[in-house]
Amino acid sequence: MTLEHYPELLKETLQDVSRVLREIAQIRLNDISEFDNLDTTYTKPKNTIKLVTATAQFDKTNTTLANVTGLSHDLEAGRTYRFRAVLHYDADVTGGHKYAISGTCTATTIKYQIDSIANATNAFVINSRETALGGDAAQAGSTAGMTTIDGVITVNAAGTLTVQFAQSAANGTSSILTGSYFEIMPV
Repeated sequence: MTLEHYPELLKETLQDVSRVLREIAQIRLNDISEFDNLDTTYTKPKNTIKLVTATAQFDKTNTTLANVTGLSHDLEAGRTYRFRAVLHYDADVTGGHKYAISGTCTATTIKYQIDSIANATNAFVINSRETALGGDAAQAGSTAGMTTIDGVITVNAAGTLTVQFAQSAANGTSSILTGSYFEIMPV
């Protein structure tokens, strides 16, 4: 092949390249059009963690357990859930602090552990397993710390599940502090 044939050969090569590029572009367009038929509706996963937080301090001056404002979840019948509450407290040295899990739902089974650690000693001041809604544990003497409640519930009848708080003995004021939270997840 001589140099004079080079422009013709170049022209044929460019035409071939152009044809191949058009074919590739058409294939990509066909691939993209397949996405037009996809169902793009979002379905929320069933096993997502739901979290609520105490946005105001919750004070108690007596021994009657009460629902901590904002720390409650709605539960469905026939489902099993795991739950965890993390509660920062300030307590009167004599009044102390008391905790329970309760609500309007009914439980086929429930089991939860209440553990409270005093800031001053870094020691457990409450360590109690409960097996009924409303089962409580209390302590007096620790004035600041953190309480965790971890458990599992199988729900018989739908309703709420909530964290409850009170004093161990009516004296002074004991409080659940802001930033405390209650999370729940279906299992």
